[in-house]
Amino acid sequence: MAARPDAARPQRLVRSITMSVSTVTNDVESKSPVRNDTSLRSTLPDLLDTNQAAAILNVTPRTVTRMCEQGKLKAVRVMSLWRINRDRLLDFAGLN
Repeated sequence: MAARPDAARPQRLVRSITMSVSTVTNDVESKSPVRNDTSLRSTLPDLLDTNQAAAILNVTPRTVTRMCEQGKLKAVRVMSLWRINRDRLLDFAGLN
C-alpha cells in the first residue's frame, strides 16, 4: 500500500521545529561564554509545545507530557495539547 504524500508532513514539521529550536539555542550559547538567557527568551515563542520543550530540555516529547501531567512542569492543556510557558520552562531548566 502506498503512503499518502502528506503522511510524513507532521514528522517533517516536528523535525523542522526541533532543529530550529536547537539552532537558536546553539547560536545563543556560542556567542558568549556565559549563557545569554535574555536572548534565548526573546527568540522563543511565549508558549511552547511539547516538541519544542523537549528539544530545550533534551528529553523526549513524551517525557515532557508526563512531566506536565504529573505537575512537575507547569503547563496548560488546550484541548488535548500541552502548552508550556517559555519563562517557566527556562526557569525549570535552570536557564533563568
